[in-house]
Amino acid sequence: MTKLVSIQTASRPLTQEDIAFMLAHHREVIGDAASPPEILFNPNDPTQIAIVGDVHDQEKLRERSRSEAACRLQEQRGVSMKQLFYFLEA
Repeated sequence: MTKLVSIQTASRPLTQEDIAFMLAHHREVIGDAASPPEILFNPNDPTQIAIVGDVHDQEKLRERSRSEAACRLQEQRGVSMKQLFYFLEA
């Protein structure tokens, strides 16, 4: 298991409802590739978040997070997410 921190930007400020929606559908999209993450907000930029979690399979996570199912969930909330950069536990 590897710790991941992903810094992402959203097309609009995210609400608590957006985060709750994303977490509720995590298992549906990501499955066993990663544990449900913690979401941290940037206090200086409401469009940036950090996603922190444990990755069980990097290739599956990469594939699933870019899948049509993941895109559809973003569209349902009217938000587009883009990963700026990420860190993996050494």
